Amino acid sequence: MKQLIRYPDRRLKPAILVMMSSGIRIGAWNYLRWGDITPIERNGEVLGAKLIVYRGEAEEYFTFITPEAYEAIQEYIDFRIAHREKITEKSWVLRDEFDVAKSSRGIATIPRKLQSSGLKRLIERALWAQGLRKPLEKGEKRHEFKTDHGFRKYFKTISEKHMKSLHVEMLMGHATGLADNYYRISEDEMLEEYTKAVPALSVYNIPIEYENEQIKNMQNEMMRLKFDLVKVLRTLKESNLISDDDIKTKFMTMQNHVKFDKEFIMVKDTDGMDIAF
Repeated sequence: MKQLIRYPDRRLKPAILVMMSSGIRIGAWNYLRWGDITPIERNGEVLGAKLIVYRGEAEEYFTFITPEAYEAIQEYIDFRIAHREKITEKSWVLRDEFDVAKSSRGIATIPRKLQSSGLKRLIERALWAQGLRKPLEKGEKRHEFKTDHGFRKYFKTISEKHMKSLHVEMLMGHATGLADNYYRISEDEMLEEYTKAVPALSVYNIPIEYENEQIKNMQNEMMRLKFDLVKVLRTLKESNLISDDDIKTKFMTMQNHVKFDKEFIMVKDTDGMDIAF
């Protein structure tokens, strides 16, 4: 995701961080104004921001964004203010591109809303330019990551690992059946739930303890893969379908992790110690 955000268009970073951390549809940008975003502070610390999605429409609902997403939007707004755009609550959060030196690509002081269709094209250009999207293989009809729905799916998948599914559905603006009439949760309670997922929904501002947890999970997953590989290799050896020489030549990249010592298979654990199988 960091590689995509590096694409040199100031609008892309806030747009992606907002969609990743809120789950809003790309079409919601047709309605989102600066006044629909309210920062949430506690003891001088910004915990994130509240978004009013589809304000004034029948589908109106609220959700949240991460502190880094709000910071990215604020930086983008400050950039526009620095170039003499008058920002009000009615200002569109995303606008047309303008040249800071000349008016060949739009005028800084006369903003025009960036339509959701324009944002979709911008994301698609960035995916190709950053090498994150390749031509489809023969027989394939669509790319794995959908420009218009991929970030929403990402939000749902990540959030449900840290929040109740019902709360995730509510933050995505989904109807929840009987819960719409009988289930009530305050905004503060919902925010408390959301903050549980903030580290996982963040790209840059990840707490050290969470990074350590991610590293530990990756190490554990690597060990499980090593053990599974050993089981497969042992079965192949016992069936005389593969020899030690075959393993050494075909699994060269694994030599620092898995070695054969006479009748044993040695696997290095995360501390560098050998485990015999």
